[in-house]
Amino acid sequence: MLKDQRVNKTEPTRCLQLFDCGHIITVKEMDEWMLRQQSSDVQLMCCPRCSTSITFSYRYGNLVKRTLKNIEIVKTQVEQLAMDVSKSVHVLGNDLRCLAFDVRKLKFPQTVLRVMQVFPRDVHKMHERTILFLFMAKNHLTILKKAQASQLVLAQVHTDQGISTQPGNVEQLENNTTNALENIKEYLEQPQLNLKTLCQVHEHTRKFLLFSHVLEAQIKAAKHQIPFSRKGSTQLKLACDRFAVFLQGNDHALDLEWLRETVHLLREEMRLPPLPPEEAEDLTNFPGYQKGVWKSCDQGHVYFTGWIVRGGEDILVGSEGCSRCRAREWSY
Repeated sequence: MLKDQRVNKTEPTRCLQLFDCGHIITVKEMDEWMLRQQSSDVQLMCCPRCSTSITFSYRYGNLVKRTLKNIEIVKTQVEQLAMDVSKSVHVLGNDLRCLAFDVRKLKFPQTVLRVMQVFPRDVHKMHERTILFLFMAKNHLTILKKAQASQLVLAQVHTDQGISTQPGNVEQLENNTTNALENIKEYLEQPQLNLKTLCQVHEHTRKFLLFSHVLEAQIKAAKHQIPFSRKGSTQLKLACDRFAVFLQGNDHALDLEWLRETVHLLREEMRLPPLPPEEAEDLTNFPGYQKGVWKSCDQGHVYFTGWIVRGGEDILVGSEGCSRCRAREWSY
């Protein structure tokens, strides 16, 4: 921004010119604009005419310098987040290959697909768009891992079913489940950004995975002619009935926790090993530099705040303010 200059000698209105875009704005208007721009949000100041970022200013030098410093802090923290997400994407990619899933069929940028195969050492050089797709890929791979695991269980169920007595409607339930999982996998081949929709798909896939283990226990009982207890038989019938309603579009017909308890009961009666505990997995989008995501506290500390989706619900994270300030308060 050039030093203050008068538009003409007779006009008392003082104006200034912004270096970055060249627009000439009255000092009064610019002062009011900059005052409105000052908030806890970490973002570059910009021209009120064209939204070009202000990177140099005589009049607002300290404010611009502080903002640029905060942006650099955000970039450093984003790089760390990108590193963590890259590790997750790489591990999930390996897990899927172990489950016989070809990650190359996903329609993500090649830079992201490479992360699934070879962990990058230069995350700090990644383009922001690549980091965005990494966050999206992690959400997709989290769901795909469960979908692929479900299909492998169902494939084994189908093999065992061929050499056992046909237990009722198992074959129909198996086919319906397999078709639904194929639809999910096809849907996830394209990058999907809507977290609410992805969270719903994730919940459905978790139910499909658990129900595949219900069928696994049912086939084992038929194959080895091992009767279930009265409670086990009741829970098995309820699971199949509720799953059929769930497939018709009623999401609430099949409660996830109830289904998990049913699987535990049936596997215990069939002396199958218990399933490993499921870790809580949150679906999240790349925080980037969006307005309202990165904050600066009164002490000048930069911290992250944003939204994740868990169980279909939006959950605010970092809402209690600056962690460094809170840690200082707790140490007193």
